[in-house]
Amino acid sequence: NTVQPGEELVVTLGGDTFTPPVGGASDAPAQRLKYVRAVIAAVTIPVVISDDNMLITACNEAALVELEYSEQDLVGRPIQILMLNNDPHRAMHASYFASYKATGVVGREVFVCTSAGRPLPVRFSVSHVRGLSLFVASFFPRHHELALLELDRDHTNLLASMGQSRLGPS
Repeated sequence: NTVQPGEELVVTLGGDTFTPPVGGASDAPAQRLKYVRAVIAAVTIPVVISDDNMLITACNEAALVELEYSEQDLVGRPIQILMLNNDPHRAMHASYFASYKATGVVGREVFVCTSAGRPLPVRFSVSHVRGLSLFVASFFPRHHELALLELDRDHTNLLASMGQSRLGPS
């Protein structure tokens, strides 16, 4: 099902109905921002949004759960609040941000800091929302990857033991 020229696409996210902006000059920035926030709220991976001043403007529920913060404790704070105090990259964050704005490339494995100060290993990437001065950082906590690897190992061991029991002792 594609939208034909002249037709209007209507999307429902989280109980709100939107006509997604299509990039024309007539699109109101407030409507685009509302739409972007609704999409991010619907995403199940952790997402933190910051502005040009590196201040957190929004985050989704998945980020709040992983980071153990309330939205009130994050929104309006510098993005560096999520970096460990002794992280050597913390002091360089402004230059990383400037580099990202120039190249559009970032993504790496780092530790973020939970509200309790606990380091959380993550793989993250940053994207820029065109037309808005917003930067979207999504991250995948590494403990999920490690749990998947452990499940895979356990499954492999189970299959190996089932094969041995069918074949009898070696």
